Amino acid sequence: MFKYQFRWDTVFGSFDFLMSGLQMTLIVSALTLVLAMLGGLVIALLDMSRLRPLRLVGVSIGELVRNTPILVQLLWVYYVLPIVFGVRIEALVALVVGLSLYQAAFMTLPPLASNFVQLIKFSSLGAVISVNEITRRGMELSATNFRPLETFTFIAVVYFLICWPLAMAIRWWERRLQNR
Repeated sequence: MFKYQFRWDTVFGSFDFLMSGLQMTLIVSALTLVLAMLGGLVIALLDMSRLRPLRLVGVSIGELVRNTPILVQLLWVYYVLPIVFGVRIEALVALVVGLSLYQAAFMTLPPLASNFVQLIKFSSLGAVISVNEITRRGMELSATNFRPLETFTFIAVVYFLICWPLAMAIRWWERRLQNR
C-alpha cells in the first residue's frame, strides 16, 4: 500500500506568500465584479434596444463571449490584443478585462444554457495541467510557431462553432418547455 506523508510545514512556511496571492485574488475579484456589473448592464441595454444594429451588437458580444472558453479569451486578450493594437497589456489588466467581459456576458443569459455550455468551455482549463486538449495543443503550437493571433483565434472559433449551436438548441428546448 502506498503511503504519502503530508508536509504541511511547506504550506505554513509559505503562508505570507500564499496570503499575498489571496489578497490579489480578492482585489481582482472585487474589481472584476464591479466592471462585470457595468458591462452586463451595457450588454443588457444593447440587447433590449429598439434599434436593430444596437441589438445585434449586444447579442453578438454576448454570444461570442458565452460560446468560447474563458481560458481562450484570457489568452486572446493577453497575447492577441497587443498584436492587434500595438500596445503592451500587463497580465493583471488582461485578467481583469477578460474576466469582466466574460462575467458581464453571463449576467444577461438564462442559466441552463449558460451552465451546460460552460462544461464544454471549462475543459480548456485542462491546458494548465497539461491535458492535451485543443487549448493545450494551441499553447504548444503557439510556442513553436510564434503565431498566437492565428492559433488562439482558431481555437476560439472552434469552440464557438461547437458551443453556439448547442446553446441555441438548449434555448429552443427551454422555450418549448415554458410554452407547455
